[in-house]
Amino acid sequence: MKFAFCHSPFRVLHLVLLGACIVVMGTGPGFAQTRAAIPAAEKQKEITKLLEETYNLTKLDGLSKKQNAVKQLMEASRDNSFGTDERYVILMTAISLAKETGDATNWLEAVNALVTDFDLNSQKEKTRLLTEFLNASKSGAQMKVVIDEALALSQAAAQENQFAEANALLSTAESAIRRITGTASLKPAIAAVRVEVTAREKEWKAFQAANAKLATNADDPAANYGVGRWHALQIADWKAALPFLAKASDPKWKAAAELELTEPTDAMAQAAVGDAWWDVAQKELAASKTAVHAACGRMVRRSSAKPDFGIEEATSGKAARRDRFTKDEHSKSSGTREERGG
Repeated sequence: MKFAFCHSPFRVLHLVLLGACIVVMGTGPGFAQTRAAIPAAEKQKEITKLLEETYNLTKLDGLSKKQNAVKQLMEASRDNSFGTDERYVILMTAISLAKETGDATNWLEAVNALVTDFDLNSQKEKTRLLTEFLNASKSGAQMKVVIDEALALSQAAAQENQFAEANALLSTAESAIRRITGTASLKPAIAAVRVEVTAREKEWKAFQAANAKLATNADDPAANYGVGRWHALQIADWKAALPFLAKASDPKWKAAAELELTEPTDAMAQAAVGDAWWDVAQKELAASKTAVHAACGRMVRRSSAKPDFGIEEATSGKAARRDRFTKDEHSKSSGTREERGG
C-alpha cells in the first residue's frame, strides 16, 4: 500500500470532506477492487450539503449553468482522491442533474459508474434510474443512447425470465417516443425487442407447464415438445433438447431430433439431418428460425468437414446445399481415383 496527497481543482471540498486529504491506493498484482457500501442516510445528507455549497447547486438558474455543473460533477467523480461516500453522493447528484438537463451521455456514464462500483442490485437500480430518466425526458436529443440502454436492459431481464421488468421497460420506452418529437425512428428497434421478449415469455410459460406435466407423464408428446423447445431455442442446449424433441408432438421436430440422435457418420446422412432442421426452421419466427438454422449449420459443417462451410451456405436452401455436398463427394472420389491413377 502507499499514500498519495491529493492534487485537485476541488481542493476546498477535499479538505472539508477528507480532512488531511490522504487517500489509500492499492498496488500490486494481488490488489482487487471491491464494490463499496452505500453511505448511511445521515452521511449522504452531510455530503450533499457540502456539494450544494461548493457548486452553488441551489442557485443554478439556467440550463447552461446546470449543464456545466454536471460536467464539473463528472470530473469530480473521476477524481480518485475522493472517498467512496463522497463519490457516491457526487454520482447521485450528477445523475439527478443530468436527468433534469436531458444530458444522456453524462447520465449514462454516472449510472454505469454507480452500479459498477457500489454494492447494490445493478439491474434493479439501473432500471429504476432509466425509467426515471425516460419519464422526465422532454427532448429527443441523445434519446437513442437511453433507448438503446433500455432495450439492452429489457433483453437482460428477459434472459433472467424477469418478464414483468422487461415489459415495463419496453412500455416506458414506447411511452417516451410517443410523447417526445423526433424519436419516431427508434420505434422499430423497440418493436423488435418486444417481439423477442414476448416470444421468450411464451416459451418460458410453455416450458414451465410442460415441465410440470412431465413430472407425472414422462412420455407426454406436447410436454416433451415444450421442454425440448426451451432447451434448444432459449438456452441453446441441443444435447439436452434432443431426447425431449425425439418424443415431441410436432412431427418435423420429432423427425429431425430422431435423425440426429442416430449420430450418423456418413456425410450424406449428416446432410440429411441438416435438411431436416432446415425444414423445421421454415415455420419458425425470426429468433427461433436463427436458432434452428444454427442446428442445421452444425450438421452441414460436420458433413462437409470444412471449417469455411459456414452458416451462410447452410441457410442458402436445401437444393444448393445438396449440390454442394454432391460436388464435395464427387471431388473427393475424383481425387482418390487420380491418386490411384484411375
